[in-house]
Amino acid sequence: MASSNVPALRFRSIVEDKASEFLSATLGSASGQEAAGKVALAFRAAAQSNDRLYSCDPASVAQAIALSAMTGLMPGGPLPDVYLMPRKNQLQWFISHRGYLKLMSRTGTRIRSRFVLEGEKFEVSEGLNPNIIHEPDLDLEPTWESLKAVYVVAHCPDGNSDFIVVRKKDIEKRRGNSDAWRRNKSTSPWGQWPVEMALKTGIRYAISRGLVSLDEQSAHAFEQDGVQDAPANHVVHASDNKSNGGRATGMKALGESVKEIVSHSDEDPETEAPPLVGEVDAVDN
Repeated sequence: MASSNVPALRFRSIVEDKASEFLSATLGSASGQEAAGKVALAFRAAAQSNDRLYSCDPASVAQAIALSAMTGLMPGGPLPDVYLMPRKNQLQWFISHRGYLKLMSRTGTRIRSRFVLEGEKFEVSEGLNPNIIHEPDLDLEPTWESLKAVYVVAHCPDGNSDFIVVRKKDIEKRRGNSDAWRRNKSTSPWGQWPVEMALKTGIRYAISRGLVSLDEQSAHAFEQDGVQDAPANHVVHASDNKSNGGRATGMKALGESVKEIVSHSDEDPETEAPPLVGEVDAVDN
C-alpha cells in the first residue's frame, strides 16, 4: 500500500468507525447493524461528491455519513438525494427535493411537487371542494426570475389527497434564512439549483403543516436538514442531550468521541489527509 494512502485511509477509518458506533447505539442492534453496513458506501459516495470532506472536522463528516447510512439518502451522481456543502471546517448535509420524494414514498404517500411560472394558467379553490387548475406552458424556461409559486399534492394510502401552495415571497423568506445562501449566493444550493430548492421548500412546508406524516428515521432527517442550514450561531446537533447518568448522547457523543481520538493521535488528518478522491477509489477497487 502506498504511503500516500495512509492519511486518507486513517481519516476514513475514524469516520466510519464512529458513524457505525453511533448508528448501532441509536437504532439498536438489528437496525443499527443494517445501517452500519451502508457506512462504507456512504463514505465513498461522499468522497466522490465532494473531496473537500478531507479538510473538514471528522466529527461533522461522520455525522453526514451516519445520516446518509441511516436514511439511505446518498450524495453524488447527476441526481443526488443529498448535497454536501463544507462550511469552514464543517461538512453540512442537505436533503434535495428528490431525497424528500424518496422519504415520502417509504410512508406509502405519493408526493407530486410542481413549480408554477409567470404567465401560466394557475387557479386555486379552497372551501368545501378544494382544487388546483394548472396548465403548464412548456415553452417557458423555469428560472428563479420566472418562478411564481410551487405546490405539493399528497396522495395518501387511504385514497385521500390534499395539497398546499407556497408563494414565491414565502420561498424567498426561506431562502433569506439559509446560512449557505447568506455566505455565498452563487455556490450555495439556492444559487446553483434555485427551482429545485423551491420545490424542496414546498415539500418541507407540506411536512411541517401535517400534510405528510414521517416515520422516526425520516423525521430525524427532516430535523437535521433544517438545523444544518441554520445561521452559524444557531447550528445545533439533533439529539444533543444528556442521559445515562449525565453522559453525552446522540450527535454530541459522536462528535466528542471522534475529537478525542484525533486529539490523542500522532497524526493530524485535517492537515495530512490529501483531498484526493482517487486515493479512496484506489483502495476500494
